[in-house]
Amino acid sequence: MRAQLAVGGLIAATLAGCDRPARVEPTPDRARVHAVSAAVADATPVVAPTTPVAAPVAPRATADWERFVPPLDAPTLAHVRELFARGAAAGLRPDVFSKLGDSITESGSFAQDIGHGWYELGAFTELEPVVAWFRRRGPRGRDENAFTRASAAATAGWESSQLLEGGDRCPVERELQVMRGAFAVLMVGTNDAERGSAAALSTNLSAIVDRVERRGVITLLSTIPSHHGAEAARAEAQAINGRIRALAAARHLPLIDYHAALAALPSEGVSDDRVHPSVFVDQGDTRAAVFTEEGLRYGYNVRTLLLVLGLRRALDATGVPYASR
Repeated sequence: MRAQLAVGGLIAATLAGCDRPARVEPTPDRARVHAVSAAVADATPVVAPTTPVAAPVAPRATADWERFVPPLDAPTLAHVRELFARGAAAGLRPDVFSKLGDSITESGSFAQDIGHGWYELGAFTELEPVVAWFRRRGPRGRDENAFTRASAAATAGWESSQLLEGGDRCPVERELQVMRGAFAVLMVGTNDAERGSAAALSTNLSAIVDRVERRGVITLLSTIPSHHGAEAARAEAQAINGRIRALAAARHLPLIDYHAALAALPSEGVSDDRVHPSVFVDQGDTRAAVFTEEGLRYGYNVRTLLLVLGLRRALDATGVPYASR
C-alpha cells in the first residue's frame, strides 16, 4: 500500500490506502537513441566524486543536503534578480519551472511523484511551502503542474546538441514558450560523455543558457552522475562535471551538484541497469519522492530533493512570498 501525505501547512503523518495509478514511464524517442548497446541506451551512472565534498549517509536535517545546492554569491544573486525582474515584466509565472534534459529528466521517477502528492518529506517539513507553490499550476491548469508535466525538452538518448536542434523552434524554445515559467532546471551531458566531448557540451550548454535567459528565465544548472562505462567515457564525464561547475560560476547560475550528492550512496545512486539512478521501492511500490533516511539512499529520491532545495534557493533570491500563500 502506498502511504500518502495530507498536504496543508506542515506534513502530517502518512495515511494508509492512497489510490495511486501504476507508474507510467515515458516512452523514449528511440529514433534519437544511438545504439551503443542494448544495456546502455542513455544516461551513464556514477563511479567516484570529482569534488572533496562527500554526501551524508544518514541526513538528519535539510542542512545536510543543502551544501549540494550552494548559497548564491553576490554576482549570482544580482543576476538571478535581474532575470526575474525581466521575466516578471514579460508575464512569466513565478510558480512554474521547465525541465530540460535527457532520460534522467524524462523519467516518471523524477519529480512526478511529488507533483501528484505522493511524497513524504521526513525531516524536511520546511520544504512544504515550496512544494505547494509549484504544485499550484501548469499550462493546462490544476490537472498538471511543473513537477508532473512530461517535458518536450527531455528525451531518452539526447545529447546536449539535440536540445538545440531546430533553431528558434528547438525543444528548449518550444518548452519555454508553453510553460512560461520563471525557472528552468537543466541537466544534460551523460550521453555527451559516451558519444561527444566535454568541450562540445560546454558550448551547447552555454547556447542553451543563452536561449533560456533571452526569455528572462532563471536556469538552475545541475551536474550529472559519473560514468560506469569505458575508461574514456568515465574521464569525459568527470571533465563534463568540471565544465558544468565552471559554467555555473562564469554565468552566475544557481548550481545543483547532483554528482557530489550521489557520491556516498549505495552503488553511487545507480540502479542495477547501470544506466539510470536507483529509486526507493516499498513493498513493490516505487516511491521516488520519499525523503526519509531510507529513501535518500536512492538516486532519484535525492535528485527530487535537490530540485526542491534548488527551487527554494531561487525563490528566496527573488523575494517571491511563496511561504505566505
